[in-house]
Amino acid sequence: MSPTYNRRLIARGLVAEVEYCSDCEVLHLHLGAFSLRLKPAVLHDLRDTLSRALENLPQGTDTTTVTAAAAARNCH
Repeated sequence: MSPTYNRRLIARGLVAEVEYCSDCEVLHLHLGAFSLRLKPAVLHDLRDTLSRALENLPQGTDTTTVTAAAAARNCH
């Protein structure tokens, strides 16, 4: 018998989606073809870490414009 999953989409942005599975109480973070399974406490810590990273960006760094084209660009 194959497992059933009770996932529901709880957030969507231009580059990411988050689903919540009530069966396993895990959040599924999708970034394009890349997916992570995270417990809610881990997602909270990731949020805090990313917030600190944004706070520590050099002055003048554009953090306000997110477009699909900008998200698809590579640095290297």
